Amino acid sequence: MNSSDYFLSNEQLIDVLSLTKTATAIHVTEDAIIQLANEAMLRVWDKDSSVIGKTLEDALPELKGQPFIDMFKRVWNEGLTISGTDTPADLMIDGTLTTVYFDFEYRAIKDAAGKTICILHTATDITERFLGQQAIELAAEREEALFREQALNEELASANEELASANEELSAINDELQQTQENLYSLNVELEERVFDRTLKLVTSQEALENLNSELKRSETWLDQILSQLPAPVVVLEGPDQVITTTNEALLSFWDKTRDEVLGKPMLEVFPELRSQPFPAQWKHVLNTGEIIVNREKPVIFNKANGTKRLYYVDYHYQPLKDTAGKLVSVLATVIDVTDKVLSRQQVEQAENKLRMAIEASQLGTWYFDVNKGEYVFSARLKEIFGFYAHEEMTNELATKQITDEYRDEVIRTVNEAIINNTNYELEYAITGFHDKQLRWVKATGKLYAESGNNPANFSGIVMDITDQKLEEQRKDDFISIASHELKTPTTALKASLQLLDRMKDKPSPIFPRLIEQANRSIDKITILIDELLNSTRTTEGQLHLTRSVFNVANMLNECCNHVRVAGKHELIFKGDPELEVYADEHRIDQVIVNLVNNAVKYAPDSREIYLIVEKAANNMAKISVKDSGPGIPADKIEHLFDRYYRADYAGSQYSGLGLGLYISSEIVKRHGGEIGVDSELGHGSTFWFTLPVA
Repeated sequence: MNSSDYFLSNEQLIDVLSLTKTATAIHVTEDAIIQLANEAMLRVWDKDSSVIGKTLEDALPELKGQPFIDMFKRVWNEGLTISGTDTPADLMIDGTLTTVYFDFEYRAIKDAAGKTICILHTATDITERFLGQQAIELAAEREEALFREQALNEELASANEELASANEELSAINDELQQTQENLYSLNVELEERVFDRTLKLVTSQEALENLNSELKRSETWLDQILSQLPAPVVVLEGPDQVITTTNEALLSFWDKTRDEVLGKPMLEVFPELRSQPFPAQWKHVLNTGEIIVNREKPVIFNKANGTKRLYYVDYHYQPLKDTAGKLVSVLATVIDVTDKVLSRQQVEQAENKLRMAIEASQLGTWYFDVNKGEYVFSARLKEIFGFYAHEEMTNELATKQITDEYRDEVIRTVNEAIINNTNYELEYAITGFHDKQLRWVKATGKLYAESGNNPANFSGIVMDITDQKLEEQRKDDFISIASHELKTPTTALKASLQLLDRMKDKPSPIFPRLIEQANRSIDKITILIDELLNSTRTTEGQLHLTRSVFNVANMLNECCNHVRVAGKHELIFKGDPELEVYADEHRIDQVIVNLVNNAVKYAPDSREIYLIVEKAANNMAKISVKDSGPGIPADKIEHLFDRYYRADYAGSQYSGLGLGLYISSEIVKRHGGEIGVDSELGHGSTFWFTLPVA
């Protein structure tokens, strides 16, 4: 099936756009009047739908003095696209002017002439990511401070080594002092100077170390505050056991845990259900390789306190952390719950699938026409209805040519009026298949969708094949005509007989018996026609009740159809098993046999011998057949013989009747769980047969 089968209407696309999690708005004019803003954008602005129709400056007065209003004017007047990343904006959030960071794009949307018709405004709130990056940078500064502290410690150790060396030199000087008093003074002065320098360096190093420790504590406090207030859920997993060393309120809320329940504990001790999920292996991979792992909309299952399991979908970012020596020691994980977004998208996909399945199940053909481009798109089913192959091209001109002459002008006129007057249409008309040349009836409906935003004007609709329905209506019309004609003949004869009897009632006449006999025959014929109508109605409404019993088929055949035996024109000959018994409604089966024998008499009048055959069939069934040696039945008529209202026309001859006898017989046999059929060949007679359960 062509992918265009699933195109959504403009209203559906706007509904989907309004539900998207990406903040989106559409502005018109250089004053950036808000024509559309989805729920995500309104949440970003902290506004409701009352801003629709206002200029951006009126809707968000806090933007005055910021560059965004001028950007909109440039985009509108110059027809360009302006975008930015990590861009700060001051917005009124819950009544407080708050700095928020966005990735945004203002894109000019143009018409075919290159004129700007609107501005597509999309924005992604990356405040969490931006603040998270700041937190990462603070962590890096912390590592650098630790590195400086280590360097100072090494320098202090060096100073201590130098002091030890000075002491050794002092001992040597004392030895030399014993040798010479004169040199002692000089050496003492030199030693004092050198000790003073070393002491000064040591004091300076200690002060610097204290300052670094103080700065490190401030950094740690600041980092803890940032992580705690960061709206993005964050956790630090340390070492191969993935011990939770740092987290924030956002993640604790997502986990439904307290800080005491998680801090200092291995992740898999807090959440043992994660062992069978891919996350522990990914944390280990990041810690071992230093690679960053980023995934979107991945499922994760958590155990709830009541013993049930809950499925979430998350976006996560795993980044390695190093110590001052450059060794990988921890994994920084940022986790965003996107379950609502995923479930919403799945609901939309399910709705689309249900719509597609409904269209396919109903065997409807669909079409789409872009009014501006003048382009048609037809579904494979619509091509099939019009007699085209699914893989070949079908144009509107070719489809129009398949409409029969009597309907073509009306269809063209109705469709054009619907486009001009922006109305719907509904039509029934006949078509001829492109390849198979078969006549079909279709019901077509269409609706015009006006141009809206970026969506062009389009005309779309469905086409349904109603050929069977039309044929059934035609058969009913034919039946009414036939029934009227069949009832009129005996009624007219009965009326004539009664009128003659009425005229001669006071004067007995020798023709009285013949008139009475003629009236009785007319009554019998009318009764037979009415019985056929009543039986047909009962069968259709499911009111054909059966009274089953065990009876001998041969005895039933010998007792039925006496009217044929009395007439003497045909001989009914029994063949087969005279002892075979069945479990069925004897009266209804007698009715079936009479109908089949009457048909043999009617359609094979020259067949003197009519055989009634009884034999055992497969699956514990009895097979009963009525065989004649008449002209036979054409092959193209056999499949319709048991249809309601169908009347056979053998060799161009017309026969009376309502076309209900074989239909009623078929329904009686089917209600017994049997089958009915006919074997016939032109010039070699016909054999009508049916099966019944053996007793």
